[in-house]
Amino acid sequence: ALWLVGGKWGAHHFYLRRNTQGVLWLLTGGGFGQGWLRDAVRIPAYVAEANATEEWVRTYKALVKAYERPPTYFSHLYFKCAAGLYAFFVVRMYTLGVFSLAGVHQAFGAEATPDARVVLSLSDEGGPWGTISRASAGAALGAAVWGVGSTGRQRCSFGWTVGAAALAAAVSGAGGGAGFF
Repeated sequence: ALWLVGGKWGAHHFYLRRNTQGVLWLLTGGGFGQGWLRDAVRIPAYVAEANATEEWVRTYKALVKAYERPPTYFSHLYFKCAAGLYAFFVVRMYTLGVFSLAGVHQAFGAEATPDARVVLSLSDEGGPWGTISRASAGAALGAAVWGVGSTGRQRCSFGWTVGAAALAAAVSGAGGGAGFF
């Protein structure tokens, strides 16, 4: 019942103490609706994990023994890409939009004030704000990928994931190349 009423916002995940997945569901509307539908068949497994039933513990121990690393599931890979790109573009558009209001003034033919010219220069992709914008968007991408990778009992390194994504995004515009990335 909780899945049906508040599932698109992660209510069932918060109830089962799957807080990371709950936050992801809250921010993406239940995994863009697809994760919410997938949860309809996954809820019994989530409940067994939360209650640590004997059968679930036995199966979990067997999987840990059988695999050196957790297996990669298509659904995790798909949602890492989807959530990561969503977070990247939301933050990238926000950081570019906040400092490009002077461009709106110019687009409508208004004379740019001295303050607006400063703001416009900050939004220059080749300048420091472009690097900060890319790094922020990369950090958001890394945080989303970490969140998906750390659902359930699996954990990955937050610092390495976010740091690598932020660094890669920040240097992607080095050399003065124009473009969104």
